[in-house]
Amino acid sequence: MLTSEDMKRIKEQADLALVIEHYKKEIWEWKQKESNWISDKNLLEGSKKTIEEIANKLVELSKTNLALKKEVEELRKEIINQDLKSIEKC
Repeated sequence: MLTSEDMKRIKEQADLALVIEHYKKEIWEWKQKESNWISDKNLLEGSKKTIEEIANKLVELSKTNLALKKEVEELRKEIINQDLKSIEKC
């Protein structure tokens, strides 16, 4: 027959099992949150890298555009000068 002391130990073990299950569930939830945080961090780092690459390309294209504008202006001046020389010869 079970004594009151035995019953108390059984109850404590059952309570302990419930506490363990509760903490296992809580640990799993925190691991899920951590996984999401890591995923978000990786996405953020990837986005930062992409933005930096796009910004660098934009600067490069702006410099190229400016150089091409200068070249176009020089060519226009050259064409105008050639036209003026042609007119003067006539």
